[in-house]
Amino acid sequence: MHGGATAIFGILAQTLTERHLRMNPLYYLPGLIAAIVLHSIFNHFPVSPVLSTAVTLLILPTLLFLLFEKNTASIHNFLEHDFESHKRLLRQIERGEFTGCEAGRFLLDLQKTVSGSHAKEMVYYFHLHTELIINAEQLLLSREEGIEIEVDGVIVSKLKEMHSLEKTIGKAAMHTLRPHLHFSSKELWEVHLLEDEALHHH
Repeated sequence: MHGGATAIFGILAQTLTERHLRMNPLYYLPGLIAAIVLHSIFNHFPVSPVLSTAVTLLILPTLLFLLFEKNTASIHNFLEHDFESHKRLLRQIERGEFTGCEAGRFLLDLQKTVSGSHAKEMVYYFHLHTELIINAEQLLLSREEGIEIEVDGVIVSKLKEMHSLEKTIGKAAMHTLRPHLHFSSKELWEVHLLEDEALHHH
């Protein structure tokens, strides 16, 4: 029962945290309440301890399985939604029509205040980072389907180019730029995933 209640708490907390892409103690409350209620029902079950244990062994694995399946489906749908939205964003960047997001408006305003080449480097950094996020999401979606895709030389070159751009743009400018691009912790993790894969295969 202790293990099952802890697992339910963990699944619900992880689902809410991934859905909102940020840490917040309030996201732990639903899982905590569910775990407390479940454990309380077990402790106050109006039958013998042996029977209550038997019922728990029947119900708890089924409940965990259903929660796990729902969580897996939610993550898959969320990943697919992100993949499509990032592809749309990339097309907008390529056409120069990305004023609908804060990053686009910031970069376009930046072009009016800094030298042309420096502004273009920042726009290209945004383009390259978005491409790499899409590559990572393609990798994750393929693995969900049982298809193993390796990080090829093209992606490795993009990663090297991205880090080269970071040095060219400079630490101070990157520190100013990054908050406006609104790369989530999940998106940054996806790029780190590509880097880890590249290290293992190259």
